[in-house]
Amino acid sequence: MASTGGKFKILTVTSNALSGATGIGSTFINFFEGMEGIELANIYTGYGLPNAPFELRSFRITEKSLLKNLLSPKAPSGEEVTGDSAEALTESERKSYDSVRKSRPRILFFLRELLWAVGRVESKELRSFVSGFEPDVIFAIINDTRYLTKLVQRVKRMTGLPVCLFIADDFCSLKRRELSPFFWIGRVIKRSAHGKLIRQCSKVFMMTDIAKREYDSMYGIDCGVMTKSLDFSGEPPKLPPFNGPLRFVYTGNLYNGRWQQLAALGRAIERVNEENVGNGAELEIWSMSPMTEEMEQALSSPHVRFMGGAPTSEMPAIQSKAHVLVHAESTSPREAAVVRLSFSTKLVDYMRAGRCIFAVGPAEQASIAHLKENSAAVCVTEGEELYPAVRELAASEDAVRSYAAAAWECGRKNHDSAAVKPAFLAELEMAAGVIPSSEEQ
Repeated sequence: MASTGGKFKILTVTSNALSGATGIGSTFINFFEGMEGIELANIYTGYGLPNAPFELRSFRITEKSLLKNLLSPKAPSGEEVTGDSAEALTESERKSYDSVRKSRPRILFFLRELLWAVGRVESKELRSFVSGFEPDVIFAIINDTRYLTKLVQRVKRMTGLPVCLFIADDFCSLKRRELSPFFWIGRVIKRSAHGKLIRQCSKVFMMTDIAKREYDSMYGIDCGVMTKSLDFSGEPPKLPPFNGPLRFVYTGNLYNGRWQQLAALGRAIERVNEENVGNGAELEIWSMSPMTEEMEQALSSPHVRFMGGAPTSEMPAIQSKAHVLVHAESTSPREAAVVRLSFSTKLVDYMRAGRCIFAVGPAEQASIAHLKENSAAVCVTEGEELYPAVRELAASEDAVRSYAAAAWECGRKNHDSAAVKPAFLAELEMAAGVIPSSEEQ
């Protein structure tokens, strides 16, 4: 089915549409944005609409369309999405969907898996979409579901093409702090499906070196490492003037215990201000996360300001006004285990901003470990380290400048798109047999 000439064609399979409105959609867009000589198509299972800065064909399969097809076989189980012609969720459907995502009832997740197992996923519409695109390779993602993994396997069987897989979080190990037997039953079932697909792949990409080493050992493979990349050419941006309080800025969600870390940071800043260290400090929090009463009380301080949410397009300007950009991960064993191998792509934005990075979280968490290994941030892994670290920065402009330079250098060394994207594309082309592998050369 692969194309025989022209551009290199990549068929992606994802849970969400390729859109900057979602984290993983934005990450996938970053992987391919600016690449020359390629064409992209996407099969996805979410309810959103694609919004990518490049030409893209998209095919959507949802629980809603699968159910309609089961009730009425003439109704398509999937559709090619073409701009405004695509059906979106009604407001009431969206509210119900968001409510389910927040409460996460296990019975509904079980029913979703059942629907995907019995639904007519391999429709004539899907076959027509794939054959019309004529891909050279499949680049897919897995998440904490079984049905997406099975969808990737279906597309692989349908096309006979090699698959390259991207794993953003730890979905396969048993290193979790959960007591529910239902969690572990589901984990073992999904882990088996994930493992079968991983062993069938031509290449597996993880987000961090820690994750690579663990999955290499678990499956006897040689994973690649792929994460967000940006342009680090030229000189780093200049820091704002130090003519007022040292500005700590956090951008991101407050879930998984992050708000508690920010509250502790706020208390450390308050102590620094009480002791009149330097020009003092302040913390701004930019987040779309709804604030609970407990969060509001914990973050209540004259030196902490909750700014609410802001569009992704405004984040570079917000970050540029900071002296220090804050990254936070929970130290709760249960919550830390959830994100143990994940990498916050926001850190690459922080590096590109050329600002001092202040990271709080467990030393074994992949994002924190990456920063420590590259000496790219102030890394606080124990609670008693928090106040001295804040005090050091408030007392010394030179320390802030030094850490800012180290963050930029980490980005230039590890996340420069000029080096990352060609190497990534070469891996996909080797998997497709378009160029010989390193073993064949």
